[in-house]
Amino acid sequence: MALIPFVMDAKRSGWLPDLEQSIPFPKSGSVTISADLDPKTAISKFRVTTKKANAVVQLLDPSSGRHIISIYVERNDSVTVPVPSGTFRVNIIEGNKWHGPKRFFGSSTAYETVAQNMTVEPGWTRGIDLHRTVNGNLKTKLNITDPEPLL
Repeated sequence: MALIPFVMDAKRSGWLPDLEQSIPFPKSGSVTISADLDPKTAISKFRVTTKKANAVVQLLDPSSGRHIISIYVERNDSVTVPVPSGTFRVNIIEGNKWHGPKRFFGSSTAYETVAQNMTVEPGWTRGIDLHRTVNGNLKTKLNITDPEPLL
C-alpha cells in the first residue's frame, strides 16, 4: 500500500514503459461535451492547473455517472473553461503519452476520483490544482479500473 503513491506518480510522469504508438494530446482548453448539453447552460467556469502530467478532468452527473464535460490540459499548464453550474463527480485521468479518448494514456493511465462531489455555483469559477502535496486539500480515491471511453 505504501508504494501506491510512487507507482501513480511514475505513471503520471511517464517513468513506466509505454511502447505503444501515441498521438498528439489535445490542446489545453479543448473539451469533449455530452451530446445533450446545451452550451448556453455553461454560465460558470472551471479551472484546472497541471504539473508534470497531461490531464483529462471529467465532470459527471453524481447520481447517474453520465458524462457532462471533459477538459484537456497539457502538462505544466492552467486553463479555465466555461461549464454548466451544478454538482458533479470529478474524475482525474493523467498520464504522459496520449492514445486517444478510448484508451487515454494506455498502460500509464493514472485514474482517480475526487472524494467529494464538487458544486459549481452559477457565475462562479471553481477549480483544482494537480500539484500534488503531502498536506494538499484535494482528497482523491484511486480507481483500479480503466476510465470509461469517451465516444
